[in-house]
Amino acid sequence: MFGIGFQELIVIAIVALLVVGPEKLPELARSLGKAIGEFKRVAEELTESVTEVVRREGIDKELKSLKDAINEGTPYVEDKAGEERNNKSI
Repeated sequence: MFGIGFQELIVIAIVALLVVGPEKLPELARSLGKAIGEFKRVAEELTESVTEVVRREGIDKELKSLKDAINEGTPYVEDKAGEERNNKSI
């Protein structure tokens, strides 16, 4: 995940045990787990929102290009890169 190996994880656990103490370590681990889960959930929601906006923008551009081509009476051509263009020579 973060490039942390098993040995590093053991060292982190021992330091946490010494700093926090054995009584509060399970509570700290539980809180950390909840925080990481919440962060992942928010990150997924943000990714979905951005993806939806990008998808909508792509559809809007496509529709506008098609409408412009129809209104101008020129054929609509989509090149291999996925960019729309109106080609008057066709």
